[in-house]
Amino acid sequence: MYGALVDGDVTPTCFASASRVLERLPADLVDRLRGLEASHACFLARPDGSGERAIRPEPLVPRGEPGWGPEHYWATHPVIIRNAAGVEALFVCLQHTDRILGLPREESDALLARLYAELYAADRVYAHRWRPHDLVIWDNLAVQHARPAPNDRPRTLRRFHLANRDLTADYLRIARERGFV
Repeated sequence: MYGALVDGDVTPTCFASASRVLERLPADLVDRLRGLEASHACFLARPDGSGERAIRPEPLVPRGEPGWGPEHYWATHPVIIRNAAGVEALFVCLQHTDRILGLPREESDALLARLYAELYAADRVYAHRWRPHDLVIWDNLAVQHARPAPNDRPRTLRRFHLANRDLTADYLRIARERGFV
């Protein structure tokens, strides 16, 4: 990400290592996580403003098939993944992970809370304070990023990504359909 316009003390970008967190978790827990999958949604909050979670439709309609829409924008992934370099990373996040599959909801929620407490511990999150022309590069599978509540200082960050496929247009289209942007 490139800091094209940064006017003073703008909203930072926070980074949490989804790979380093595995070193801090007990080995038996990491071994257990390797056999689990999680359900993720592009938008977990319902667009009606109720504050409730979106409900995963059954059956899921594959992307692009007749009947597919924003309510089908769910995916299932292993809880621990490997990036192209073979580095393992915890593949759950507060914004998109609904549950760990195969566990009762209460157990899943408790396990996710434990993982999030380690992943997002304040002393382990790096907050990048933007300056003009900063360039920050990261692996989106091994490092999570987020923006805290924005302040009123203007900033324009240019996003560049290296991938075989650009899903940004899909995310934006669905976000617009649901009234998020």
